Amino acid sequence: MRTKWKFFAVALTFIFGGVLFAQTYPYNGQINIGPYLGGNINFHQPSNVNPEVQPATTTQFSTNSNELFLNGGIIANFPISNIISISGRLGYNGFRGELKENNEKMTTNLDYLEITPLVQFHNLFGNLPLYLNLGPEVGIPLNGRFEYQTLAETDIPDKNFRLGIALGAGYTFQIGSSTYLSPEASFRIPFTKVSGSSSWDSYTVPQLRLGMNLTFGLGKKKTPEVVDVPGVELEVGFKEVRYYDKQMNTFPLQRITVEETQYGELFPLLPYVFFAESTARPVGEEAMQGSGRTGEFSIKSLPPDAMVINYQVLDIIGERMKQNTNARITITGTIDNQREKDTRLSSERAEFAKNYIVRNFNIDPLRIQTVAGKEPAKPSNPRVADGLAENRRVEITTTNNDILAPITIESERRRISDPDLVEFITYARSNEAIAEWHLEIKQAGKLIKKFDGKGDPQPVKWAITPNELAPSQVPLEYTFSARTTSGASRYATSSVPVEYYSFNRKVSEDRPDRVIYKYSLTLFDFDSPEVSEFDRRILDQHVVPNIKSNSTVQIFGYTDRIGDENYNKRLAQNRADNVRKYLESKVKAKFETFGVGESEIIFDNDSPVGRHLSRTVQIYVSTPKQ
Repeated sequence: MRTKWKFFAVALTFIFGGVLFAQTYPYNGQINIGPYLGGNINFHQPSNVNPEVQPATTTQFSTNSNELFLNGGIIANFPISNIISISGRLGYNGFRGELKENNEKMTTNLDYLEITPLVQFHNLFGNLPLYLNLGPEVGIPLNGRFEYQTLAETDIPDKNFRLGIALGAGYTFQIGSSTYLSPEASFRIPFTKVSGSSSWDSYTVPQLRLGMNLTFGLGKKKTPEVVDVPGVELEVGFKEVRYYDKQMNTFPLQRITVEETQYGELFPLLPYVFFAESTARPVGEEAMQGSGRTGEFSIKSLPPDAMVINYQVLDIIGERMKQNTNARITITGTIDNQREKDTRLSSERAEFAKNYIVRNFNIDPLRIQTVAGKEPAKPSNPRVADGLAENRRVEITTTNNDILAPITIESERRRISDPDLVEFITYARSNEAIAEWHLEIKQAGKLIKKFDGKGDPQPVKWAITPNELAPSQVPLEYTFSARTTSGASRYATSSVPVEYYSFNRKVSEDRPDRVIYKYSLTLFDFDSPEVSEFDRRILDQHVVPNIKSNSTVQIFGYTDRIGDENYNKRLAQNRADNVRKYLESKVKAKFETFGVGESEIIFDNDSPVGRHLSRTVQIYVSTPKQ
């Protein structure tokens, strides 16, 4: 028995250890079909079995050998959505066992035709092609024999259909353009007994299974529709696909390198909630969870995405007020003071935020003070629409630094890309106006990013975030499509290779490894390069301790889109330089500064949240591992 368990453990380690080396793919949406083969560990549980050799005697077998045996058959996976598929299996399932009690021994031999319809869940773990499955299993008995002591082998009486449930998980590797290999582990829990005979009525066989699925994709991958309209000419394609280095120089994109490394990122928490014009309903309200009372919201579960984090600022503050029971906050409502004049709207906005925190996180309302203000004390530019939108908000202030502290997310294994800023310059030439265009970026069929626009296509910049690409050598595919006003449509596709370096590969190839930390400071006031006292505390607490003498510190200054581009570039450079001066006064290292300005839009500038997040300095601290 020990030998079999060792064998099983080694096999499990071998197969799933391949995750660190093999090519993987995210769920591709194709129908897949192919064979499967595996081994079983059968946990025979016969506490009371009478082999009917001596009808007057019942033998209670207490131990068994948990025999290893085989299963195999055909598997077909049918996609329902990007999350769910139906996996149907038809095959053979074999059970072997040796049951013992003192000096008595019985061997069993059970075979079933099994039918297993499973619901399979994909894309639950970011870009990892890991899946979970769950479903019923029906076994039709093909053979059921036993041999007791010296008695000749004979049939088990009244064999039952085997009914149970299957629980499992697997990991999919892409080994060809439409060929996939999936190691899978599962546990089978039976609901029925082996036999309907009263003398066998306690005999069940749970099963641990380890196997491999080999499937082949059927059908063509989905592509945009091609529509011809008489008299309409339409040609689409890519003028250039290029990338930016850290100095904002451009080069043709020839490949993308994905590196697995130890990574940490600090995300600032904006103390603002923005509101639609003339309403007390926040922008991005659908992203707010409002589930503090039920315990569903957790700061630890926040994704590494600054936009998502800051759309949930009230949830974060509510959760932190639960943890810091003495903390008090002040919520000040503001108006744009041009299109909005009545301070009653300011009051309604402040009360909305207060009631949200009180209701969803069970906070004493006396801990929250509300103030009805006019224009913010430090307003954005009121002469442009973007500035007016930013002034319609509530501002949260507190003397407790823990309430508005930045969010830090660290990982021992995170994937970063080089380059991390790619630009697609497309074209759509037609003898009539372009109605709309779309750019989709996929990896092995899984949608990574999508951009849409109206009218003539514009250059698209894609800032690749950590873990956005799969741990895979699978190329990145991008498709550009356009439609004219009369409905004519065309598309063009291309791809770029991806080179993936895991921890293990870097070690085996003697490539340098490093620890990377990224920090964003976004409390720069509108049109200001000065480092606030709050940001100085962040630098002291989070950045300085992670800078070593052999670290390289790169500081990039950014701005929003408001204002002149050249002015913004100088403003961005001043922000980066001021941060550098402060850090140089604290620690010695290699420092580099870059004034990027608005030439790289790192957050959605159509959103007030994104524009505030863009008024930032991003600090990269890269330290070679010893």
